[in-house]
Amino acid sequence: VFRFFSSCQTLRSSRGNVEQARGYYVDWRMLRDVKRRQMAFEYANDRLRINAIRKNTILPKELQEVADKEIAALPRDSCPVRIRNRCVMTSRPRGVKRRWRLSRIISQLESDLKEVKSLLEIAERKRVQDVLTAEQKKLEREITAKQQQLNKKEGSDSDKAVPSAAKGYTVKINNYGWDQSDKFIKIYITLKGVHKISTENIEASFTERSFVLLVKDLEGMNYQMTVNNLLQPIDIQESCRKVKTDMVLVMCKKKSSKKWECLTQVEKQTKDKEKPSFDENADPSEGLMSMLKKIYSEGDDEMKRTINKAWAESQEKKARGEDMEL
Repeated sequence: VFRFFSSCQTLRSSRGNVEQARGYYVDWRMLRDVKRRQMAFEYANDRLRINAIRKNTILPKELQEVADKEIAALPRDSCPVRIRNRCVMTSRPRGVKRRWRLSRIISQLESDLKEVKSLLEIAERKRVQDVLTAEQKKLEREITAKQQQLNKKEGSDSDKAVPSAAKGYTVKINNYGWDQSDKFIKIYITLKGVHKISTENIEASFTERSFVLLVKDLEGMNYQMTVNNLLQPIDIQESCRKVKTDMVLVMCKKKSSKKWECLTQVEKQTKDKEKPSFDENADPSEGLMSMLKKIYSEGDDEMKRTINKAWAESQEKKARGEDMEL
């Protein structure tokens, strides 16, 4: 049916557009993918003809419905606009056209070299062999130079494609909060906008006694938190990280349901040093005096004045009580 209507007078005006579209897609040399170029060549004719049938109001409605079904059955990627957009996206950025030209030149030089080698095998005269040998060396030098140029361009393009996260500096995370349940130790890290970035940029690695959290490319900066010497060993396989709104939650799975006094061993040692030590067999008054001496020696000037004043008042009261007894 479509072949019949393609020869009709009503569709002759679209033939020029068909040939123009076909030539446009065939001559579009910047396409990297041969399959897309071939698809453009195959479907441009059918798509334009079917669209002409759909827009023609003289033809029967049934034929227009058939045209609608036919155009719906065509592959989605065969749309000329989509193919052209893919041409632009896949060819122009980062010098794809230049690399394609270099690859084409290298391919032609390799074909010439192959033919020269075949001629050299059948040549019998020494002068002819010398000429072909010189030409072979020349082609090999050209291929090597073009290949180095192509590799250099690919290397420069890959350097330009380095993500912005690598350019930003890393901020160490010191402020956090933590909580615990019977199964997990939960560490809360507040980072504004962290839920908007890709989850691939949020990494957490665990060991039995430590974990490292790394947030990459958050407003041009990286954030890292390292916690070593955890108070108790954790289960590496069951530990994980979760992303909340403006927050990252690190969940360390406990190996035992024992309650943790602190997050790390260093914090526990510091806390134990700050606790005053008492001797059960010693006099309670002596323990009180030693504690007051420690407070006095470690306190500031205001604390020392307050202790001196309280001590003087207690001595005065004690002296007055002795005088009244006399």
